[in-house]
Amino acid sequence: MRRLLIAAAVPLLGLLPASAGIPEYCGTSGLSEKQITECASAAEKTGNEKVGDIELIKTKFPFRMDLLGLRNEYNLSRPVEVNILSDDGTYLHIQYRNSSPFILIPRERIVRWSLGSDSSVDASGAIGATLGSVFFPPMLLAAPLGIRNVKTHQYQIQYIDEEGEPRSAVLTATLWHREILSALRSITGLRPNETRSDEDINSVQTAILKKLAEDRHKLVKSMLSTDTRKPWCQYIDFSKDEDTTKRFNRLGKQIDGISKRLKISPPAISEAASSETKWQEHLDKTRGLRQWAEANADAATKLKKCPAT
Repeated sequence: MRRLLIAAAVPLLGLLPASAGIPEYCGTSGLSEKQITECASAAEKTGNEKVGDIELIKTKFPFRMDLLGLRNEYNLSRPVEVNILSDDGTYLHIQYRNSSPFILIPRERIVRWSLGSDSSVDASGAIGATLGSVFFPPMLLAAPLGIRNVKTHQYQIQYIDEEGEPRSAVLTATLWHREILSALRSITGLRPNETRSDEDINSVQTAILKKLAEDRHKLVKSMLSTDTRKPWCQYIDFSKDEDTTKRFNRLGKQIDGISKRLKISPPAISEAASSETKWQEHLDKTRGLRQWAEANADAATKLKKCPAT
């Protein structure tokens, strides 16, 4: 299966300077077994892991970091202010400030994360009358007054949402850089630009597909109607409730989409009880009908057949 999202780029967790005690050939290709062992041993002795020249720290849970900006497909024109938090490191919670929406991403659904930076010049002059035109207002508000050049860090998170759709969110901040790097590394278990394995992605999508199929099955049970002339025949009645029908169609599209990405046939719609089971129950409840059906097999088969829906 091909990668769900963008293919991994060159990792930023690369070579450390020689002064760190790690040979300069570490992290390159074609190493001998001895060199690989030496690199592994040297990395253990250096202590904390690094991203570029930033030494990561151990993230203490629960954590909360405020005043970040969020961009995704729903707010491309300007970022919304958010906080990020996690109680135990099993998920990343992106909470919109001054409103109720939030994005909750379990760690296994984070496919990849990467980082970049952008400089917002003359931040102190932007605080005030021209605030509305600032590209990243939440981060500039967080910057100390008088600073002429504010470095804005960007963190792109690619993930699978609860409906199995691939999504991308970009967080931006001028503060908390080391803490955010450390938290993302700790929560995801991934290095920057490292992509989760195809097997892991497949497992996540399969679990989401199973849940969506279960949700649709429950919905179908509420939509079933019985043929008055053939009480053993059930059918999905799309005229019962418009909102329920819309949800049924939406679930169907989501199920088809995930199944296509997994390259499997979408799960079939199963009714609460099959027509065959209900037919047998009807034979038991109706005096003499079973004897008639056994004596007139062809006629019974024709009677049992449910009308097309």
